[in-house]
Amino acid sequence: MSTFTLAKNKGLARSTVIQTCRHNSSINLWARNAFRLFGIVSGTFTLVVVPTLKDSGLKTGFGRGTQYLTILSLCLTIISLTLGIAGDFLKKQHLLRIKDAMLPVITPGECAVGVLYWYLTLSNVYHIYPDGNRYIPFWIDFQMHGLPALFVLVEMFYFSKTFQVKRLTDFYAISMFALFYMGWSSLCAHIDGEWPYPILQNLDCPWKRLRMMFTSYLIYVALHFIISETHIRSRAAREFKHIIETAKESL
Repeated sequence: MSTFTLAKNKGLARSTVIQTCRHNSSINLWARNAFRLFGIVSGTFTLVVVPTLKDSGLKTGFGRGTQYLTILSLCLTIISLTLGIAGDFLKKQHLLRIKDAMLPVITPGECAVGVLYWYLTLSNVYHIYPDGNRYIPFWIDFQMHGLPALFVLVEMFYFSKTFQVKRLTDFYAISMFALFYMGWSSLCAHIDGEWPYPILQNLDCPWKRLRMMFTSYLIYVALHFIISETHIRSRAAREFKHIIETAKESL
């Protein structure tokens, strides 16, 4: 076989590989953004439907739904998923960088919401629902306090190629978010005369409320470090696997 024929076959093979990679990249683009869109629709649906439910326990005073950590976290999740879609299709890297900067705060926050909500609800329903009536159907309940954590975990581990964990910076960011929510919920409680969550309302001492908030903050921080360390190790494993595969292809 002539040198020309070998070079031609090698060129055709390389062209086929490139076309296959582009095809797979296109499939991955649509798949991940379909996943993001599902997360946006799911989150928006709960934000629209829950206030309309009969016997809804949502506060209607100062701050309204923003008094609840669940709703604040869900709004941030929807924003981050929207930035992911916009960044992909508009080819705007700065949108993806903003989304990646938000994830270290949002991801452990959504996980903390799920852990705290289900623990408090299952241990004593009156911690969350003042009359003991869980007016939210389970499937909507899970959409609010389960699925958002799944969406941001998948986004963080699989769809954020440029994501970098910065332990100190991220720690400051989650601390600022926690302080903001503590201050905001306290302001709403001061104006409305009652706290958004019955578990805080039923505590007869401000120090007990502060202790409850600080415990929640520690859970938030612990989940952040667990998730970030897992992400660092999984990222390193994927990069090492990519290096090995690239080295094999070059042989």
